[in-house]
Amino acid sequence: MKVFLVKLNIKYSIIVIFLLVFIILFNFFIYTFAATEGILEIIDYSTKKIIFSRRVLPGDNFSTLYIHSVEKTPVKEIFVIDNQYRIILSETQVSSSGAGLPSQIFDEEQFLLKDGKFIINNINRILPFIPLKVGKNSHNIFFFKEKTVELSSLIGDGIVYIKIKKSETTE
Repeated sequence: MKVFLVKLNIKYSIIVIFLLVFIILFNFFIYTFAATEGILEIIDYSTKKIIFSRRVLPGDNFSTLYIHSVEKTPVKEIFVIDNQYRIILSETQVSSSGAGLPSQIFDEEQFLLKDGKFIINNINRILPFIPLKVGKNSHNIFFFKEKTVELSSLIGDGIVYIKIKKSETTE
């Protein structure tokens, strides 16, 4: 009888160990292969309404264009999504230099003159979100892939936040 109980306990021990290993491996694979998904959102600060929302992948980029309030010249900023779904300011393009416009470079940045535009590239500045002052006279425009959002027409004078919302999905 004791031999039978010992064999039975060993059998149950093996089953328990097998189940524990299975559970650990299952959780490991779920965690490892869970895909992180990024959602690019533009939110109207005053109403909290989402006015733009699209899935993004690392390497995607978007840009903003507006008329500078003092210089009255266009300013284009280009952003890229990195592999951690962070917003990285990559490049700024201006057509003049003056009050409130970039005039010097830092670290690895490059200052170029191309087609009559001053371009600062290789900026690589991480932004947790972008607070953007939108104005009727600023003609604020947002570009993502083939989509153009005329922010000034949508909200008039106000503030929007551009951010990436991360979510976990399993495939």
